[in-house]
Amino acid sequence: MPLVIDGPGLEYINGMVVRFILTVFTMLSILGLGSLASAEVNIAETKRLELPAKVGAESLTETFGTEVLPNKLAADETSQTFLSKVADNSLNLYWKHSPLRYTTAGQAVETAEKKLNVEASYKDDSNIDHHFNFKVLAMQALAKIQYTGWVNAALNYDLKAARAAAEVTEALSDKSDIVLSHEVSKYDHKSGVSLKWKW
Repeated sequence: MPLVIDGPGLEYINGMVVRFILTVFTMLSILGLGSLASAEVNIAETKRLELPAKVGAESLTETFGTEVLPNKLAADETSQTFLSKVADNSLNLYWKHSPLRYTTAGQAVETAEKKLNVEASYKDDSNIDHHFNFKVLAMQALAKIQYTGWVNAALNYDLKAARAAAEVTEALSDKSDIVLSHEVSKYDHKSGVSLKWKW
């Protein structure tokens, strides 16, 4: 928190500063160093002072809320998981608008982030688009791999909960999907088959 001095205390400090500066100039003049105490400025040769653009802080707006608050909440999601998602999204929003992003250290962080979030796509001879997406979410301690092509598949690893979940989804029609899932944690193993229906 910055120190704020106002009222009579500020006037006293200003008076002391002015007296100190006058004393320094007087001493320099007495010692014959008057040329150090005077400032000569050639206006024609002076370069224009360019100040950086003033950027206002992001306020709590609708855009901020949509970028920070998670879009979906799972029924079994804990408050800690929710807060981890909010923290991860907040850091992403801050980083997106931060001037630190353009420093040498910021560029190194962006390079590492790009290496941790990889996407690849290609089309095979039978005209099927294959798309791979690998993402690491640091604050949530999650790693996600998604594949679309022959089927839709996803593999998620939650480091905090020491849980891995795999899911393969295949469309049966425009409104229904069949899902095969398998989850492994330190406590149990679950496999399931489910039917998703879009209303």
